[in-house]
Amino acid sequence: MERVLVVEDDDFTRALLQRSCESFGYDCTAVGSALEAREALRETAFDVAVFDLDLGPGPTGIDLARVVHEDDPGVRLIILTNYTDIRLVGNLPEVPPDVVVTTKQSVNTAESLDELIRGTRPAVAPHTDEDLSDAQVELLRLIAAGCTNAEIARRLWLSQPGVDKAAARLAQQLGIESQSAHNRRVLLVQEYYRRTGHGHAPYA
Repeated sequence: MERVLVVEDDDFTRALLQRSCESFGYDCTAVGSALEAREALRETAFDVAVFDLDLGPGPTGIDLARVVHEDDPGVRLIILTNYTDIRLVGNLPEVPPDVVVTTKQSVNTAESLDELIRGTRPAVAPHTDEDLSDAQVELLRLIAAGCTNAEIARRLWLSQPGVDKAAARLAQQLGIESQSAHNRRVLLVQEYYRRTGHGHAPYA
């Protein structure tokens, strides 16, 4: 019986992944953080590890995969993500070789998860949205993070009026119509959450 480690910070998704693995006969351990994952890896020799990319504050699934890949290269590593464009996560380390990165939308049944674990299902990797430059992705990410124009200006080496102009151009490119700068920000945040696969902004 193969041992599978699932690392997912969302309680419902974690339970669902664990039940799906167990339904196909895997010995599955499911934890909610990178710290718990390190403890589990010290105690048990796993054959496969399935990580969520975004584990909340702290290390990402890629950070965790890099550690596991270095410590035990025999573990098959899979990273699941809601993000349609991985650049929206921010600065990420390089994904180790042979690590499978795929969208959660493509693994929507227990059967598809089993096929992914066994390596018989091709991964659907997050793509890069060709409609947005790296600078525009970073601007969208910073706006969604609640950064002020002054903070964004410092990070992107722009003037504060330049931030307003860049946000207006970004909104126009995305087909967003707004009557004010504040409304534009709200709509851009909603677009960010749509592109990260999280549905709506928390306040939307």
